[in-house]
Amino acid sequence: MAMRAVYTGRANQGTLTAAAANERLYIIYGSGQDLVVHAENGRFVRQVTDERITDPITRIAASRSGRLAVVSRNRVLVFDADPNPSDSDKANWVYNAFADLDIAAGDASPIVCCWLNDDRLVLASRCTLFMLARTNNGWGCLKSWTTGCSVDVIAAAPDGAVFATATAGCQMVKVWQWAEDCDYMRFHYVVHSGSIRDIFWHQGTNTRKSGMQELVLYTVSQEGRLPDKPGFDDYR
Repeated sequence: MAMRAVYTGRANQGTLTAAAANERLYIIYGSGQDLVVHAENGRFVRQVTDERITDPITRIAASRSGRLAVVSRNRVLVFDADPNPSDSDKANWVYNAFADLDIAAGDASPIVCCWLNDDRLVLASRCTLFMLARTNNGWGCLKSWTTGCSVDVIAAAPDGAVFATATAGCQMVKVWQWAEDCDYMRFHYVVHSGSIRDIFWHQGTNTRKSGMQELVLYTVSQEGRLPDKPGFDDYR
């Protein structure tokens, strides 16, 4: 087996993600209060530090263009991929902005998040969802609302038009859609045959529907099995 040098800094649980920058793929995770970046072949690239990350990183989410959301306790920091890094082979992420979520002091519940697009981010803490967005005045919380149950898993469709949330061990998934004209979130339930561990979306072309784009939500059971049929599908 070929030997490979691997950076051995401890990774914070739940922070591993992949992000694109300058047409290359990178692996990123949190180590304490720092971001650690590897190339897709496992080679260590760099460590990113910022004084505004005051607590250990608990979650990292990457948009399709490579923008990062970094969660540190109740603070969410946005980092952008540097379009002109000093070394073209070593991508870098630079600080853009941060926002503090309105969460009770001392609440150590984990925050999960996902990007809808480069300018809109959804986060969940216990039973509350937060919509962060970039406006003319910078980044801020556009809306927050309660879900009625704890949110442990969240996933956005590839086009960002809808997203889904679920409680670990539950059989129910909520699919949400932002109604821009009415300023509210509408949702409907999707029921899985067993307890859910994870959810993810897939978008492709369905040849039986004359080439229409098919948006499919898959649920993964606690045993790691996929259902015989997807829980939600939509033709566009």
